[in-house]
Amino acid sequence: MQELTLPSLEFCGFLLLAQMIQKTVSALNMKIDGILLWTDSMIVLSWLASSAIKSKIFISSRVPRNQELTAGCEWRHVASASNPADLI
Repeated sequence: MQELTLPSLEFCGFLLLAQMIQKTVSALNMKIDGILLWTDSMIVLSWLASSAIKSKIFISSRVPRNQELTAGCEWRHVASASNPADLI
């Protein structure tokens, strides 16, 4: 079994977030004007913005699903030093 890199693990977190967003929006049963998703990973942002990933199968097989789940959402970057999730 191959060991996952830190960006690959971060991407798994993005996929989990995308799934949670989809379930939350459908459970709220109300009109949402926009959703902003923040990350400090420029690597994962570049993977999400790409239509053709020339990397590992692990990533390239998951990018379309994440793009589908977050269609209409806007991904933004936050510097690691300003990321409240990194305070812990």
